Amino acid sequence: MADEPKRDNLSDNAWIVIPAWNEGARLPAVLADLARIGHTIVVVDDGSLDDTAEVARRAGTWVLRHLVNRGQGAALRTGIEFAISQGASEVVTFDADGQHLSEDVQAMLEPIRSGSADITVGSRFRGQAPGIPWYRFAL
Repeated sequence: MADEPKRDNLSDNAWIVIPAWNEGARLPAVLADLARIGHTIVVVDDGSLDDTAEVARRAGTWVLRHLVNRGQGAALRTGIEFAISQGASEVVTFDADGQHLSEDVQAMLEPIRSGSADITVGSRFRGQAPGIPWYRFAL
């Protein structure tokens, strides 16, 4: 069951879906940063053992909870299905650990909104992969 957020600052119909597992410590900074851009946010707490769900509630986001950890894919599916059921016209997935930049959300939405793409896929590496061993790319 979803907890409805306390605020209603919908600037458009794009939703941000954040799968989260034990991210209570990092989530406040991520949510504060995302709040600046004004999209509706849903955090899917994937069976966390920490205060992830409570942190998300305090930030005023939608909160969905899996009772047990089902994995990132299941958390994404739960969040995306919920966003669509609430009328989302666009969905952006975002990591809870701070590795994505909020300013990239608009860049992800622009090709869809302009009609030049149906989907966009981003990479935090932007053509580079510092610190990742070569053999990870060979698989």
